Amino acid sequence: MSYPWKYDEPVDDGNPLAGLHAGLWALGTYIVLLVVVLPREHAHTNAFVSGELLVPPVVVWLLTWVVAHNNRKQLGWWVYALVVPAAIVAFTVFTHAGELTNRAQGKAADGGTRVDQGPLLPELTVPESQGSWTRLDTPEVHEAEQYLAAHMDELGEDLDSAVLGYYSHDSPELKVIYQGINGTIDGNASLQSSLRNMMAGATVDQYDTFNPGSAKGVLGCGDLVKEGQTLIECVWVGNERAVMLTWIGSGLDHEAAAELTVEFRELAATG
Repeated sequence: MSYPWKYDEPVDDGNPLAGLHAGLWALGTYIVLLVVVLPREHAHTNAFVSGELLVPPVVVWLLTWVVAHNNRKQLGWWVYALVVPAAIVAFTVFTHAGELTNRAQGKAADGGTRVDQGPLLPELTVPESQGSWTRLDTPEVHEAEQYLAAHMDELGEDLDSAVLGYYSHDSPELKVIYQGINGTIDGNASLQSSLRNMMAGATVDQYDTFNPGSAKGVLGCGDLVKEGQTLIECVWVGNERAVMLTWIGSGLDHEAAAELTVEFRELAATG
């Protein structure tokens, strides 16, 4: 006796282990990506890169699981071995196409000039009085130096040292507060982004850019209002070096301040 709800031939039960097979190949591919990418990635932390690389394997694993689980035909292990790694690599390349193109062109991830471009100046120091520049020694300067030394870690983990000085300049008569930074300010950003961030930190909303001189990099100068007084802030950022000058005085425009900044930078780099 036969019953209508019974089948004479066995029915394929699909792929109940699809999640396991896809997961194993996704995990293996993720480990390979970490081994290949982490030693070559210096713009981001290992934790950030590891998390970013985890997205394609998880997405591909879930999609493969859903498709295979709903497929009545049994799939061999070799199907997962071919599909999962290839899909993960393709997904990773697609999602990082812009960054890969920028790197191939020698640019930073955001498309700007990389922070390691340009000549490396000697270590920035606090130069003594020379030519039109006179170094001023005041208790306020010593206090500011101690504060800078105590809080240098807040500027970034890739900084080697930071120096500070106070100077007067003859013709035009000006005073200037100088900060010099040795080391990379932000390895994740381009020179342009670093300049923008430093200007924002100094509360300079708008600034003009100028020729940075032989040291290359980027140079900008903008107005800064402090205690009701309008000052000019100039920032130069180059390869593992940065100079910030706050000009105090009248009769100075941004272009002239930029020229003096380049002059002082050369002085600070040679002592």
